[in-house]
Amino acid sequence: MAQAINGLDSARLKLIRANEHFDAIKAYIAAYRSGKPYDILMQSDGTEKVVIFEEPSPIISILAGEIVYQIRSALDHLVFELVKSNPSGIVLPTRWTERCQFPIFLNLPKGVSGTPVPKSYFLSKLPGISEAAYTFIELLQPYYRGNAFGFLQILRGLSNIDKHRRLNVTIATVGRHEVVTGKEGQPIRISVQAGMRDGTEVESPASSLMPNGIMDVKRSTFVSVVFSEPSAHFPGSYLPVQDGLESLIRELGRGVIPVFESLLKVP
Repeated sequence: MAQAINGLDSARLKLIRANEHFDAIKAYIAAYRSGKPYDILMQSDGTEKVVIFEEPSPIISILAGEIVYQIRSALDHLVFELVKSNPSGIVLPTRWTERCQFPIFLNLPKGVSGTPVPKSYFLSKLPGISEAAYTFIELLQPYYRGNAFGFLQILRGLSNIDKHRRLNVTIATVGRHEVVTGKEGQPIRISVQAGMRDGTEVESPASSLMPNGIMDVKRSTFVSVVFSEPSAHFPGSYLPVQDGLESLIRELGRGVIPVFESLLKVP
């Protein structure tokens, strides 16, 4: 007879799978960067512009979607196991299995003016959960200012795009970093320009604003693989694929699963 797998086992296995996909993404990104897919070229008018010769492989988008699915699904499996264990001993509502999911509230629910949000707002999805479980899940919610654009907000944004609309398309952006140092070797000015797409004009270097002969200039550029919809993650900027996915995996593995191990009292 096959061994039964509970929600905690499922979440652990999904975390392993997410890490496997993440290793593959890191390899794709490393190979992309090593291929020198961009340059900064001088134009006839004396300006410099970014030229991106090749975008990242769409396989990165596929793998990113699978990571997001595994993490979102793992959260649902954990709370399903929690409700099924019925720590309060209530009569669970009819068809609770169809409504049970890990809640994510981007904003305070209608009619709620402050935090913490009352437990009653969570019980439609998580009937009978303990006070400890409610407190933990409520404190993770993105409506808390300190959680803004954090774990659950990024997860929800990426999940909804991939599930309902299309792939979370990954694109390349180029960044420039320049340090100007004076006679004594101390930095006079540091200039950074990030998030440049193909055709973006590079800002005038910091060195052009400084007197001649009293400086040393070190300039470097780098390419990043990012998600194409900045509004879904950080308004006005792009979310790096590797950093964003790594944060999701880390939060699930180090922040969420250990708490559910305690809540479910499963070794």
